[in-house]
Amino acid sequence: MQKGEVLALSAGALWGTTGLFVRMIVKLGFTTADVAFLRMFFGALLAFSIIAVLRQSFSLPLWSWKYLLGTGILSLTLFNWSYFQAIKLTTLPIAVALLYTAPAFVVVLARIFYGERITLRKGVALILTLTGVLLVSGALRSFITGEEISWLGVLYGLLSAVGYGLYTIFAKPLSGHIPPERIAAFTFLIATIALLPISSVLTKPSIFFNTHVILLGLLFGAFSTALPYFLYTRALTFMEAGRAAIFTTMEPVVATLIGVFVLKEPFNFFEFLGITCIISAVILLSLSDKVSTPNIDN
Repeated sequence: MQKGEVLALSAGALWGTTGLFVRMIVKLGFTTADVAFLRMFFGALLAFSIIAVLRQSFSLPLWSWKYLLGTGILSLTLFNWSYFQAIKLTTLPIAVALLYTAPAFVVVLARIFYGERITLRKGVALILTLTGVLLVSGALRSFITGEEISWLGVLYGLLSAVGYGLYTIFAKPLSGHIPPERIAAFTFLIATIALLPISSVLTKPSIFFNTHVILLGLLFGAFSTALPYFLYTRALTFMEAGRAAIFTTMEPVVATLIGVFVLKEPFNFFEFLGITCIISAVILLSLSDKVSTPNIDN
């Protein structure tokens, strides 16, 4: 397995801890908008601290700001806000399944903006990934059992996928030119400012400033935010945007395993099949291309 693939997989695995932190923070009485704000705020705090420790420059070339506004506002702010709206209007499994249509958007957008080929292998891996997410999230069972679905919630879910996928599109031109720590730090800062008006920090600041919240926020900011975004942004230096996006779908696999082994949630055959599909997609993409892979753009 190549360096970029290991980095993208590691990022996806760390993002799999997000649900665990969200549950703990929501139990303290925070809204989903507050959770998004805390995640970006502590992510920014840690990222800027790391830059200071490494004695890196805080300066950015002027041309990079249009991409950073994209990663901060069009990506992370849109993704967080839309995703939590989807959870409120539908169910968590359906919201997760809609979010992980993101690799499909990335593959198409990467073709349009960066000319990345849509190969047969990439297409099969994408189908395996989407099937796996439907199974792991439980969304397929919801559709089969006839569970009522809010179409507005579905729209928000698809918007969250677009926002999630746009990070890859906007960060790709920055990777290799600007250190990943600096890209992530300014992205988180922009998202923090954008999320400030919809959070409770201005109306109820006291609930944010206690030892328990700060400790959880630091862990959330480190393991679910700063570190995985460092790794993923670095991965984009070594691999195609579409491939990188598919590799990060290890996130729902890790989230499911945390649910089973840490939260003692039930585990069923559909989830096992879903995990198998996602891992198969990752293995398929990681195989070396010794034989020319057909191009299916047309």
